[in-house]
Amino acid sequence: MQTQKVESMKSIWIKNHSIKNFFLLGIIFVFAFYPAYFDKVPLLSKYDILINLLIICGIFFYYLSYRRIPKSFLIVILYTIAQFGSTVWNHVDIKTSLWGKGILLIAMCGGIQWGYYYNEKLFLKTIYSVFYILLAVNLATLFLYPNGMYVNDMGLQEYNFFLGNYNVFVIYFFMSALSGYLYVKKYKGRITGDYIFLWLIILITFYKKRSATSMVGVLLLLIYGVLFNRKGTRLLFNIKTYSVFNLFFFFFIVWNSADNWIVKGITGLLNRNMTFSGRTVIWDKIKPLVKQKWLLGNGLETEEVILEKLKPVQAVHAHNLYLDILYKNGLIGFILIAILFFLLTVYKKKLKDQHVRYFLEAFLGIFMLMCQFEAYSIKFVFFMLIFLSMYAYENQEINTGQVLQNEDKAHII
Repeated sequence: MQTQKVESMKSIWIKNHSIKNFFLLGIIFVFAFYPAYFDKVPLLSKYDILINLLIICGIFFYYLSYRRIPKSFLIVILYTIAQFGSTVWNHVDIKTSLWGKGILLIAMCGGIQWGYYYNEKLFLKTIYSVFYILLAVNLATLFLYPNGMYVNDMGLQEYNFFLGNYNVFVIYFFMSALSGYLYVKKYKGRITGDYIFLWLIILITFYKKRSATSMVGVLLLLIYGVLFNRKGTRLLFNIKTYSVFNLFFFFFIVWNSADNWIVKGITGLLNRNMTFSGRTVIWDKIKPLVKQKWLLGNGLETEEVILEKLKPVQAVHAHNLYLDILYKNGLIGFILIAILFFLLTVYKKKLKDQHVRYFLEAFLGIFMLMCQFEAYSIKFVFFMLIFLSMYAYENQEINTGQVLQNEDKAHII
């Protein structure tokens, strides 16, 4: 009787402890992917720095006790150091490189490691829940504020809602769809009703606010998941094909868009100029600036500085993630992100569930294609690469018959 009572008390403690960690993880994710509207709320903006400092302290003390650093996390640290050095060298936005895209970026990646190693199921469920709630709130704002919620720094209102403009929505879509898929596949064994409803939220949002890049990306992922994640089609739809296509597109369409036979052939066939909604003009303005400082880049700059540099074009980034990384962080920053991507592909090859493996490959391939037209937040990029690397590593096929532990020396430096 006494033993049963002790076990019952232990079960309650574990349950309460998990709930606390669920909310702690949720807070980390919410503040890591701060909804754009929060910047307009005085109370939240006032205490934002305090909350972030508490999160950083918690992650710091975790590492003091854990005393291990994954390879992927080390790459993030090197990237932020290189970015900070480039920003200082160019005398630009040092504050952002040190804090918003420096210390906070490192803390976010530390939070991923802590949350995942603490409890994989709780971690996946937390990501899924947080992004699900953010998307539901965002959809509500589309109906409640059809003309926009706030005016942004460029004086525009009609495109700005809870999560920002319609080109920003897609990152939240991808993260919720991805984490939800991994969660229900591993712990439910089937696609659940709440996951289907999530896709309904995504499609209704696109119906209300259309974005060609985002819509194509989400629909391609949905179509692949429903129709093409099959044994026979994987010979064509795999990470090698996606990578080759994206490299081809970048070098022959983005980097050499003005003078190559492929572009001339396509424009001649269609009898129209391919500007991709004016993006080729932005690319042509950015490329000379990349060539001037190709090794370290131009560092992080304020929107006002970038607008001035790109005049008369109205743009605050390159509208191509690869160009944007090269512009800000040079070849060094680009190589570091490429190494992180390579680590993910190595771990992913050994995934036990082949449906999950090729869904992840499709996700990466489609996201790479979307990055040809948009420069998404680097925080989302690092989050996805590190999160997926950890998932792929911890769920790989075990050839030795032994269970892989988190402390495996092959994964830890």
